[in-house]
Order: sequence, then C-alpha cells, then structure tokens
Amino acid sequence: MKKLSLILTFILISVFSIPAFGQFGVSRESKNPFMTKMFSFPSDTPGSLKSVFLIQVYLDRLLFTKVDKKFIARYGFELVVKDGSDNVIYQKDWEESLSFDTFKETMDDGLRYFYSEVMDIEAGLYSYDLKIIERETRKSFNDRGSKIFPPFWADKVGISDIIVTEIPEEDYIFDRRLDEEQELSIDFTQGFYLNYHLFSSDLQQVKWVYKLFDISNNAVPILGDSSMLQPTNNIINLNIPVNGNTIPSGQYLFQTIITHQDGTLKNGFLRFKVTWNDKPITSFNIVESLDQMRYVLKEEEISRISEMTPLEQQTFFEEYWSKNDPTPGTAYNELFDEYFRRVEYSNQNFAADDLPGWKTDRGKIYITFGVPDIRSQKTLLTLEGPSETWTYFNLRRKYIFVDSTGNGLYLLKSVEDIIR
Repeated sequence: MKKLSLILTFILISVFSIPAFGQFGVSRESKNPFMTKMFSFPSDTPGSLKSVFLIQVYLDRLLFTKVDKKFIARYGFELVVKDGSDNVIYQKDWEESLSFDTFKETMDDGLRYFYSEVMDIEAGLYSYDLKIIERETRKSFNDRGSKIFPPFWADKVGISDIIVTEIPEEDYIFDRRLDEEQELSIDFTQGFYLNYHLFSSDLQQVKWVYKLFDISNNAVPILGDSSMLQPTNNIINLNIPVNGNTIPSGQYLFQTIITHQDGTLKNGFLRFKVTWNDKPITSFNIVESLDQMRYVLKEEEISRISEMTPLEQQTFFEEYWSKNDPTPGTAYNELFDEYFRRVEYSNQNFAADDLPGWKTDRGKIYITFGVPDIRSQKTLLTLEGPSETWTYFNLRRKYIFVDSTGNGLYLLKSVEDIIR
C-alpha cells in the first residue's frame, strides 16, 4: 500500500502543480511570444500563387497590464517582405492589442490565431523580417524567415503546403491551425485535420494518393487512400480527418501524391507527433494496460489479475481508476490520463532492443516520477558507453542510466542522493 500511495502521490503532484509566477505586470517569458510562418498555395490568377503570412501567439507569454478592470496586451509590428533580388514587395506597420476580462484567460498556454496577410506573388525565393515591439516596456523581438514558392502554373499539377487544423472548414484553417512542429496533444475523439490543396493547370483527370507512415513502428503505412479525380476548377480543397480511433499516439510521416495523365507528379510531405488526451477506457487493450500498471499495483493484485476472466479484468481496470480519480463526479480522470500519457511517452522515446519503452529502466522512472528537473546526457564514447543523469530535486536523488551495448537500451546503473 505504501508503494501505491507514494507513486500515485508523485503523479498527482505533477498533474495539479501550478507554476509560480511573479508580480502581475512582469513579462512571464523572455522569448518571443509570437510564432510566424509563410505558406504557399495555388492562386486562381494564372501565373501567380498565393502567399499566406501567419502570426500566432502564446497568450501566457504576453505581457498584460490591468487597465479599467481589463487585462490588456499592446504590441506594435513592422513587417517587410523581400523577393530573391532583395527588393521590398510588401511593407506594413501596425498596432494590435488583446483584451480579456479575467487574468485566467491570459494564462492559456495554447497556440492561437493572431494575424494573417494574404499576398498574390510570383514563384521564387522570398524572405520576411518582422519586428515586434512590446509597448509597455519597449522591448522588441525580431523574427526572420525565408521560403521558396513553387511555380504552380508552370507545371501541370501541384500540391500546396499541408496545414494541421482543428476544423475542416476551408475559410477557417488558419484561425484554428495547430503547430505540427511541436507535439500535438489533442482530444482522442475530436482529432484534427490535414488540410491542403491540389492544383491542376489543364483540368485533366489526375490520380490522388495519400499514405500515413508510423515512424514509431518501422515506418509501416497504417492509413491511406487513392482515387481518380476530375477537376472542375484549378484548385481542389482536401482535408483528411485523423483521430484516436484511426491512429494511436506516435510519430508519423504523411505523404500525398498527385499524378497527371502524362506521368507528371508532385509530392507533399508532413511529419508530426501526436499524443491523444481523454482516451476512453473502451479504446484501451485491457490486458496490455493492466500489465503497464505494474508500477502502481500491489503484488497480490498482479497475481490475481492473471487468474481473472476478460470481463473481470475489464471490471477491475475500470473500478481501479474510478477509486483513484482525484476529481470524482467529473468526466475527466486526471490521474488515469497522466499515467497512460507517461506510458505512451516512454514507448515513443525509450523503446530499444525490441523492448517497449515502458518496460525499460528509463520508462519505469519516468512513469513513476515524471519529467526530471534536469536531464543531462553524455554521448561521448567511453568504456561504459553513453549515459544519462536524471535529477529530481523533490526526491533529492539522481538516477544514472548507461547504454553499455550501444543499442539505445539505457540500464539504471546507480541512484545517488543529493546532499544539501
């Protein structure tokens, strides 16, 4: 019982801990709170294409001040876009502000839409320089980037950039865009959409194919489709729905191909990583999940499970997490979700030598204690091999793992106490 209480306590602490923040009015992040990106799409105008310059923002990184019972963040922007010959093709200076009624609203840590600019341009290399000024402190950030835009109208077929969004509606894909460069943490049933455009310059029949490869499992294709399309206009809007019922949590490569009748083809690719939240119990493999619970179950419970019928195992699984729900009466069991999120993270990051990540030494420590306060790595080749040291200040301990075989399987070598 002591083992169970200790491990569940550590998991609960990580679920409900709230990071401290300083006096209100002080910037909560020193890095740029805005994220910028350029996207290329085919245009209805022959010979040109559409560039979308998008700004998104993390609210919890903005500086808000309280003005007349409102929480307001004020920023100035200076945008310059240049072509490959360093000629300025677009320039704009403007002011933006965000206003909220409560401080809680300003603590949203999700990425949200802030501003977009659509430009018709020609194919080629373009660069942008965005200066952002925090009006209250005059502190500034600079964001620069470049992109090569393909000549859609010079080719018979083409594919736009692929956008990950929360909704399929074409008019709102940038309002609800998700950052595929970060891990996608999304509701199991809600899922997301892969939105993009196919392009045909001569409106001839084309073949469309897409495949989704599971990078976490030797790049095995687990989702896909193909069909012949007869375009009625130059641009075909497509969206592929993805949710927890279609793919498990993991790392993926999305590939889509459009092929003209004469053999001309274009490829589009997108890599992403997803972890599903609020997974329903019915989506779990009960036998496997009960095995993964060995770090919180008592020895007699583990022995008893092996003698249960499938129905009894299902009942035990549901009753166990119901009894250990920190917020009974609500639809969400934070402890259940956090435990299996750690299992999935371990499987994605610590698997080695045909051993699932949750069964490794690093997986066991991660599932039990969560993310270490400090994770230091030594990759230089030594007699012992690469090593990792995980430090947990609340435990006053360091866990040292060593990959002595060089195959990625880090074994727990020692545990050291931190002496204060």
